[in-house]
Amino acid sequence: MVDRTMWTGSASDLLRLCAASARDATSGGTAWAKNPRALAGHLRRAQTFLRTLGIEITFSREGRTGTRIIRVSTGGEGPVSTVSAVSSVRYNGSKDVRASILAGVRD
Repeated sequence: MVDRTMWTGSASDLLRLCAASARDATSGGTAWAKNPRALAGHLRRAQTFLRTLGIEITFSREGRTGTRIIRVSTGGEGPVSTVSAVSSVRYNGSKDVRASILAGVRD
């Protein structure tokens, strides 16, 4: 995905595409998916975390036979910003405390 912004295909296509470059980097450990079904499962579990990095993964079915398709795309805008710190102020029901917490989140 370094030279592209979008890839579309099946899990077996993606496994074949990644297998050649991953052979050099991994020693066949348990972290690498051994079949297309396992790869799709790993991607489904990592979907939320990858989205924070700016990588969107969608799963769909296409065609009359319902072929399973995976779309991997990178939005050009970069990673999603998240809250970096949470205030340690305890909430006691006061509107002033709530307002200060919300003001800190907006900044």
